Amino acid sequence: MTVPQVQEYIRGPQGETGRQGVQGPQGERGLIGQNGNPGPIGLTGEQGDIGPQGLTGPSGPQGLQGVKGDTGDQGIQGVQGELGLGELIYDSGWRAIAPNSWLTLYTLDDPNVFVYLIGRDNWNYVHQKSYGGDESITPMDLIFRQGVYWDITSTNILRVRRNTDDNKWASVRVLVWQLPS
Repeated sequence: MTVPQVQEYIRGPQGETGRQGVQGPQGERGLIGQNGNPGPIGLTGEQGDIGPQGLTGPSGPQGLQGVKGDTGDQGIQGVQGELGLGELIYDSGWRAIAPNSWLTLYTLDDPNVFVYLIGRDNWNYVHQKSYGGDESITPMDLIFRQGVYWDITSTNILRVRRNTDDNKWASVRVLVWQLPS
């Protein structure tokens, strides 16, 4: 006997849901999604404590000069000071003076004087080079004396000496002031 072939299946009514089966293995992780929109800004918080004082900054530029104030009252008169040089009692004018010589100038009544010398060289430059005299020794032990100096003799005669090797004082001018007593 031959069994006829069934061409179609007939579906019957669905049965009850069965018990949950055993959980399967973890699946692969999916892609990360896009960020969402930011939420609204929160409220401002309370003000914090005052921090420590910072370093002093650089000085600013100087301001403008202020307006000059009124002149104050004149002070009391001071004590009379000492007199200056006193009276000019002698001016020799320009006088030629040779090396290694004395130039006698003036007899003083009172040797309490201030004497001032200025010189002029051969080119008429006025100076005080080697005033008081200048002495140097060369490498060959030769003594080289330049300049001029003055003195007052025991009889109150003012004189000027030009040293032996001098080449700076072709002429001299001597001014004398009588100092106050």
